[in-house]
Amino acid sequence: YTIEAHREKRVQKSGILAIVLIILIGGAAAAPYWFGMQAEEAYNKTLQEITQDGQVVITRQMYERGWLDSTAEATFTLGGLPVSLTVLHKIHHGPIPVTPLLEGGLDFNPVLALVKSQASLALPMAVKVPPISGMTTLQLDGQIQSHVDVATVSATDASGSSLSWQGLTGDVTLSADLKQTSLDLLAPLLQISSPTQKLTVSKTRITANLKQGASGLTTGSLSYAIDKVSNETDTGNLALNGLVLATTTAEAGGNLSANVDLKLQSITDGAATYGPGVINIKVNNLDVAALAKFNKELSALQAKKLPPEQMPSAFMGKMLALVAAG
Repeated sequence: YTIEAHREKRVQKSGILAIVLIILIGGAAAAPYWFGMQAEEAYNKTLQEITQDGQVVITRQMYERGWLDSTAEATFTLGGLPVSLTVLHKIHHGPIPVTPLLEGGLDFNPVLALVKSQASLALPMAVKVPPISGMTTLQLDGQIQSHVDVATVSATDASGSSLSWQGLTGDVTLSADLKQTSLDLLAPLLQISSPTQKLTVSKTRITANLKQGASGLTTGSLSYAIDKVSNETDTGNLALNGLVLATTTAEAGGNLSANVDLKLQSITDGAATYGPGVINIKVNNLDVAALAKFNKELSALQAKKLPPEQMPSAFMGKMLALVAAG
């Protein structure tokens, strides 16, 4: 064993180490691009799900994929209404999104992508709507988790009337196959005032846990709750407390059951208080196959884009056919 042999062995080890480092660095460099491809595939899949029934139409679409980040933008319209929604996404590729990490806004948990979104709603008559911002995490298993924020609104006109809305916040989770949805949205306060009237809506919350079954029908629970609605006028005051509308649907054995609850804790007119009150409606043994067929036919009817004056009669015809089939 000579010094020359020892030196040659060290050179070999250094060469092997260099090759390993090159492979690791190359893999680390290629990973964000691969994750970017997966994020684009997930984005396109979501758009396809949203627009498959023909109700939502994409009028403009753009996607630019880079190495660490991508940019996507799309404009949507709904059912031929004079309303459009434009959504701009900044998509940071996984497994560890570099840009948010450098900005101190992300931990080291691996994800498919992190998406920062900004949406603007265009309404007729130049009505201004606050911007909608969102942060979405595409998990490695395909699950989508979003946090949504709508900015506050405050406006006053020359007559002394005013609008004050404390915006909306919430979370939405979608399964990888986009067939299961859970959401929790909260609007803390809305006030509309005029010189003679003041309307206040406090703590509006919408929650849902929905699932699309094999039949194509969506079942689960949906709740709409308002803590308090009050209307103050020169002639008197009216207040509704604890208003809840909750629906639950379930599918089993080819039948669908539905339950609707309308609850009111109390109603006050300034002189007296009434309540609580509950209205419950239950419907059982609805034929799933007939309902699924009705939904399919209704989607096909809407896709025809009939003139507005023809839609009510066409819809009623489908309803009568459904009743006759039942």
